[in-house]
Amino acid sequence: MRSLVVHPDANGVLYVVDRATGQILAADAVTESVVSGFDTASGQTRYAPSKGVKVDRQTRRVCPSWMGAFGGGAGALPGGDGMVVLPVSRVCMDIEPRPANYIKGTPYVGANVRLLLDRPNGGSIVGWSLAQRRAVWQAEEKLPVLGGALATESGLVFYGTLDGRLKALDGRSGKLLWQFKCPSSVMSRPTVFRGSDGREYLAVVAGSGRIHGMSRVEALDPRDEGAGAGLAGLLRRLPPEDDPSGTLLVFRLP
Repeated sequence: MRSLVVHPDANGVLYVVDRATGQILAADAVTESVVSGFDTASGQTRYAPSKGVKVDRQTRRVCPSWMGAFGGGAGALPGGDGMVVLPVSRVCMDIEPRPANYIKGTPYVGANVRLLLDRPNGGSIVGWSLAQRRAVWQAEEKLPVLGGALATESGLVFYGTLDGRLKALDGRSGKLLWQFKCPSSVMSRPTVFRGSDGREYLAVVAGSGRIHGMSRVEALDPRDEGAGAGLAGLLRRLPPEDDPSGTLLVFRLP
């Protein structure tokens, strides 16, 4: 038996590390990634030479994009049976580094960027077996899953989506058990707490807020796919919000 650290990295690779010695036991790509290989002995990551980024040259289909591969970086361990549940953003990018000019209220990236969905569905919740080192189930989403996931001791997995759905899955099969339409996007991680009445409650904050540093998302022209570091082309897939303000939603669990 070992004590482990399980780290889903922004580069799309899931690392499993011996917590006592630092030995890297596994490094597996969960999404399409510019990582071409990994030497577990030396800890050296290898990258695809064709995906190198240089000034004044456009590199196409770099995966994952600058948004990173795992939403909120917060995975979950349902049931303690060697499964880890990962919120995934399947977004790639075309990128061309350029001289940067700062514009207030916009990302300061110094590059022309166009975001691309890795597949028709831009995100998913992945049930990953640490023992088998592979995905055993996936729940596909139309948009990237930018918030974290929460798992309960009973094996339920809760997460929210950019199109405003709060969902519950069976952590062992990925089957959808319940969903609720929120007034706006969910980018926060759900949480469970016990109230003064002794009952358990589920809480989540709905509200898109400042998506990845954009304080003026509404000012982006969705026809310009490169605006806002590529966010404009992605955000045009979002449905209209019922209420753009932040909302705290609390549910009593059975």
